[in-house]
Amino acid sequence: MGTNQINQKQFQLSNVNTVDGYAFDQMMSENPFLTPDALMSYCSTRLRGIDDQVHAAFAKQQQANNDSSALTKINISVPDHDLDMTKPEDRQVVQDALNQLNAAYDTVQDPTAKAALANQINALQHDLKSSAKVPTEDFKNTTSGGVQKIQQDLNSGAELSMINLQSLMSQRQSAIQVCTNLVQSLGDQVSKIADNVGK
Repeated sequence: MGTNQINQKQFQLSNVNTVDGYAFDQMMSENPFLTPDALMSYCSTRLRGIDDQVHAAFAKQQQANNDSSALTKINISVPDHDLDMTKPEDRQVVQDALNQLNAAYDTVQDPTAKAALANQINALQHDLKSSAKVPTEDFKNTTSGGVQKIQQDLNSGAELSMINLQSLMSQRQSAIQVCTNLVQSLGDQVSKIADNVGK
């Protein structure tokens, strides 16, 4: 039996001792026989698919960290009195807060955080255009309190992303083990065929 005949030999997946059943996709259950080339293609495609998800999760985690750092830089002082928009010093307090929020808006990438910052910016711009008083509590909720809420939401999302990332890494390890077992079993069968050549 020549090399070409060995390469064309069908490989039965049911003989492989796998880590768990998830490695066998629907295609596998419908087609329990693969050529060696198809087997290697399957292993490569499966690992590449998981790696793509891992890279995307890493990028999302890194972006969440960057967004949180940008929000941490915001340092808005809340006065102990209601802000009177007819007074220049109180208008300056609002303007300073507005400048910081605008800087964070230009840096943050998370769509939800960006939308929340936009709402805060719009509220402060409305205050600057009015001549009314802005209660201290309202100013705090619009600025430092709002930023804190955005950070909490980002941190919650980051925790979920980390759990997803850990799950993907576990899947990757299992997939590597499954592919290793498949290739090893294939090699064992080819060795047996070679041993029988000429007998």
